[in-house]
Amino acid sequence: MVLVEPKDDFVHNVAALRALVDPSWLERIYLSYAGLLSHGRVIRDRAVKADAGWVVLASGAELFPDYLVLATGSGYPFPAKSNVPRTQAAHAMVRGTHTALAAADRVLLLGAGPVGIELAGEIKAVWPGKQVTLVDVAGDVLGERYRPDLKAELRRQLTDLGVELLLGSARRGRSVPGPVRGPPPRG
Repeated sequence: MVLVEPKDDFVHNVAALRALVDPSWLERIYLSYAGLLSHGRVIRDRAVKADAGWVVLASGAELFPDYLVLATGSGYPFPAKSNVPRTQAAHAMVRGTHTALAAADRVLLLGAGPVGIELAGEIKAVWPGKQVTLVDVAGDVLGERYRPDLKAELRRQLTDLGVELLLGSARRGRSVPGPVRGPPPRG
């Protein structure tokens, strides 16, 4: 088996936001490919062209696999996912952001989707006295795709943590308009 991968370690990004507030988690979410692939090899490169039985890498090398599994992955902005291939550089980014978060009195998070909500909760779990404001142009947390009772419960939990919600707000110029609360929880 051959794995073509630009990163030097596998990143289990599920706990990436936890690692941002507690960098001791970095060692738990960055896993060496040497320990993961006991019967294979890793080529640190990126596939740029693929067809049945033929792969061209960014380096120009060609592979002729019997079977090809094309796993394109997913992308989210930092800090939800690391966008750098070297583990040492990714750890430095996380630690630098952690230092900035620890020093800040207030944190403004843009986006009240799943990542913004989780990050707000992680920040409040480590620094309960820190002012955290979650801003979104949508009229409610999670936008329109999720059940009203789920959104109401998330609003309640965020409010209980002391997270300020500015929903239905668009950032204009240098200031954020006053709070526009989402709909009240139902019965």
